[in-house]
Amino acid sequence: MSTRNRAYRLVVEDQIARKDTKLCLGIDPNFRQGMLPFMQQQREQDPAQFLDDLCGCWLDAAKDHVVAVKFQSSFFEALGVPGWEALRRAIQKAQGLGLPVIWDAKRGDISSTMEAYGQVCFDQLHADSMTITPYMGSDVITALGSWLEQGRLVYVVFVPSNPSGKYLWEAQGSQPVIAQQVWQMLLDCRQNFPQGLGFVVGATILESLPEELWQEVVQFPLLVPGLGFQGAPLG
Repeated sequence: MSTRNRAYRLVVEDQIARKDTKLCLGIDPNFRQGMLPFMQQQREQDPAQFLDDLCGCWLDAAKDHVVAVKFQSSFFEALGVPGWEALRRAIQKAQGLGLPVIWDAKRGDISSTMEAYGQVCFDQLHADSMTITPYMGSDVITALGSWLEQGRLVYVVFVPSNPSGKYLWEAQGSQPVIAQQVWQMLLDCRQNFPQGLGFVVGATILESLPEELWQEVVQFPLLVPGLGFQGAPLG
């Protein structure tokens, strides 16, 4: 069943119940890593077809074992129009398999720009969710309000897994200052969009979060990247 016109959280909860897993498939077609010569040749000759084949293979292999799909937009955008069209087709295929789609673009800007990003994500690509960065203030979220009220969801980058982002969560004194300030802003937004917010929390730093803060964050839908290439173990 397609995920179109169904609330993101309801689709994910249904997938979790049926498949007994919380795994999300991350599709990051990084052509600088792990490409065999014949793959490189195909990509250069017909990048759109290459992406169609690659994404189709991954989706067919994972469809019974994951509850959502996250497409890292940058790797598609880097190929220009062919990449963008391939992303659109991959999203359609994933949703046709019943898998909700996260547009992993980590946008964060003033309200007018965020509204345009919302149009890109939800009206053009027809994704179910998107990742955003909150450091431009609450307008980053409120500008997407019309879509959140319709059942879409945003995953807010809260605690990143990249090593140089540690200043966002490392304690200064007894509290991670920036994380606490962002957390308070998100709590205020939650009053208006109680079903529309989730968090990105890097798997590589989960143990470093203060217990009190973790108990609050875990109440939201979580996107926890970092397994595999970034070094976080499964489980």
